[in-house]
Amino acid sequence: MEQGGSADGILQVRVDRIQSDLEELTRAFTERYKKHGIDIKSTAVIELPTGPIPPELGNMSKLSYLQLNGNQLVGGIPAELGKLEQLFELNLANNNLEGPIPHNISSCTALNKFNVYSNRLSGSIPRGFQSLESLTYLNLSSNHFKGSIPVELGRIINLDTLDLSSNNFLGPVPAAIGDLEHLLTLNLSHNHLNGPIPSEFGILRSIQIIDMSFNNLSGHILEELGQLQNIASLILNNNNLRGEIPDQLTNCLSLATLFFMLKF
Repeated sequence: MEQGGSADGILQVRVDRIQSDLEELTRAFTERYKKHGIDIKSTAVIELPTGPIPPELGNMSKLSYLQLNGNQLVGGIPAELGKLEQLFELNLANNNLEGPIPHNISSCTALNKFNVYSNRLSGSIPRGFQSLESLTYLNLSSNHFKGSIPVELGRIINLDTLDLSSNNFLGPVPAAIGDLEHLLTLNLSHNHLNGPIPSEFGILRSIQIIDMSFNNLSGHILEELGQLQNIASLILNNNNLRGEIPDQLTNCLSLATLFFMLKF
């Protein structure tokens, strides 16, 4: 037996903790929706009606996983969620949420996955996200975010997926994204980004997918992209890129999808 208890004992502790979290979550939603005359039965699977996210969830200090995706939730993201210091995953995708991302979400320093895909959220990306050093997955796609992409995103050193597609971001693509050495997927498509592709992208040695289609990018296809040995998809169509396809891209032996529309 290993010090600290058997594997079965550790597993039971984790199961008990999950059950406790579920019960506490059920109580929070039950009390919240009783005020609106809605009865929620105590079940392991909670099907939420349309309505706001209860700010009381911020009082559940042991909560690690909050997955409310695929419901009909409305209103904003409660700032109270920023008190959840042990929160590992926050998934609010496929709802009807509006307004900005609360700045104090950056206080959830244990956060590993943050997904708000397909809502009606707006405003800018909080610059405090740079403090989320444990974050590996960030998906803000299919919303109404605007403004420039903050260079601070380049400081989220463990990020492997960055999806900001289908928003209203504008301005240049930050060269600091090239500092994300663990990045596997980068999707900036369907925005209003302009300027050249940063030469720093040539050091994204882990990258497998780059999609920056449907923007206003200009300049040439960089020779540096030929250094991306693991890239499988490079999608840059519907921009204002000019010139020829560089010979160096033939070094990308993993490349399966290559989509350009160059102007000569």
